[in-house]
Amino acid sequence: HLGLLGVSCKYGCGFYMKLSPEPSRAEGNTHIEQATPKKQAPQMNNGKLHVKGILFDLDGTVLDTCPAYLSAAKTALNALGLPIPEEARLLEIPKRLEQKQPIADIVPTQTQRFLELFLKTFYQTAAQHTVPAPHAAQTLQALSERAKLAVITMRFMPKAKVAEELKRHGLDGYFAHIVTALDTPKPKPSPQALIVAV
Repeated sequence: HLGLLGVSCKYGCGFYMKLSPEPSRAEGNTHIEQATPKKQAPQMNNGKLHVKGILFDLDGTVLDTCPAYLSAAKTALNALGLPIPEEARLLEIPKRLEQKQPIADIVPTQTQRFLELFLKTFYQTAAQHTVPAPHAAQTLQALSERAKLAVITMRFMPKAKVAEELKRHGLDGYFAHIVTALDTPKPKPSPQALIVAV
């Protein structure tokens, strides 16, 4: 039986998960990573998942963080007197930061100062701008009845702050564990974050 199931769906692509023998990676642009010694597919029996735990990413999976990213980027650009690119370009910024890629083509001047203001603003205001991903509550309710759930995030903030944000959206009762970048010297995608969660 599968030990862990990881679910990640970045940057506002929605929250859809079907309980079927062969989860589709293309459906809803959802990326599902399965971890097991033999890398076997989940074993299904009468529509039940045979897993001990399911690990969720926070931003772009449980929560739609796009409004928060856009607000933080525009606030930082306005503070520096810089032009504001199209929103599609602004949403490339968090993706590139996670992948450790440059953003100089998006913010060509005062890039470092922009990043400082962007991240500071995001952490200060994220809870005000995030919204639950579509069908998040229903999906978490169904899955929490079948396995223990945990959420792992690269945010550098106390887990209590994440818990408050989840509570604000009515999603606080589903997760047995919350792991942030402050809980491990090597945050995700390092496996240390997964070890802390389990």
